[in-house]
Amino acid sequence: MFILEEQLRELATGDAPLILVQHLLRETEQQAIAEKKAKHLSGLHEELEKRDATLLQLLKQHEVKQSALIAVETFIQAEQQKREKYIETECYLNIDTKHFVPLHFKQIIANANTLIAQSETVTDEINACEQQLASIPDPESLEGITERLANIQNEIEKTNLRIKRLEYEYDAICRKMARRKAQMVEVSETEMQEQFTNETTQRVIKHTEKVRSTLEKFAHAVTQKHILQLESLILDSFQQLSRKEHFINKIEIEPKNYTLTLYTATQEKVLPESLSAGERQLLAVSILWGLSRASGRPLPAIIDTPLSRLDGKHRKNLVDNYFYQASHQVILLSTDEEINKKYYRCLKPAIGREYHITYEEDKDSSIINPGYFF
Repeated sequence: MFILEEQLRELATGDAPLILVQHLLRETEQQAIAEKKAKHLSGLHEELEKRDATLLQLLKQHEVKQSALIAVETFIQAEQQKREKYIETECYLNIDTKHFVPLHFKQIIANANTLIAQSETVTDEINACEQQLASIPDPESLEGITERLANIQNEIEKTNLRIKRLEYEYDAICRKMARRKAQMVEVSETEMQEQFTNETTQRVIKHTEKVRSTLEKFAHAVTQKHILQLESLILDSFQQLSRKEHFINKIEIEPKNYTLTLYTATQEKVLPESLSAGERQLLAVSILWGLSRASGRPLPAIIDTPLSRLDGKHRKNLVDNYFYQASHQVILLSTDEEINKKYYRCLKPAIGREYHITYEEDKDSSIINPGYFF
């Protein structure tokens, strides 16, 4: 606070008071400039009049056109009137204009406002501290409270000790229960093993293993049959959607982990990761389409953002070759940038119903209206 007061006093003893009379300073400076110009023109006025008279005489001697002579005389008269106006200026300051040093009043005002604001902030903080000091109770009135706090603290410590002791007992009981449970499981497993040692149980196990082997072989054969069919359907779907029949001409599915491997016409492997984003999306759609066709059932299809990450050619392939055939019932969750006016006209003959979901910010909810965007 002392430093702020010193800075404010220093500002007040400097140029700050001149802020109150800055308009007078500007007027005084303008008067000094006018007086300086008047004195300067007063000394030159007589010589300039002689020069003007000589100039007019020379122009007349050289028989200058009357229009030009009139224009020069008019100009000379106007200049003489200007000089006479300045010469008539009342001179009462007699101050050299170099004494007027530019003062940055805006900076001075900004500095003053900053110091005043800081001073007010510090004053508020001092007042707040004084109020806090005033609210501190008298030490004598705290003697009873201090004793009660000490007693409460002792009770808390005793309670914490009891809690720790109970937690230790609880952990011991949990460990004991875990040992008992392990013993029960061990006894149960032993009894089950003894039960399976009899001849009848062994015979059942033997026949079960034979049946399991037979079922595994049958399941493998059925799976292989369906996988071959699924490979063919996925390949056919991909070729229809991509319109690149000679790009991928074979697709294999690993029966164990269902990994897809693509092959070109020259039997070169193509990893799905090496395809473009659009081709990967077409492959994903082809897998779904192939599964739907393989099931042989009328399964409804719901397709969200159906044309994202696809270029114009791939989008047209989906519109022309997939959406009509995806299922007996297809729901497209599209934006107006995906199914635009062009694709909408293509799909219109097959559209049964149209809905438009609109989000209303003021109600923080969405409403469903009949009709598409257009």
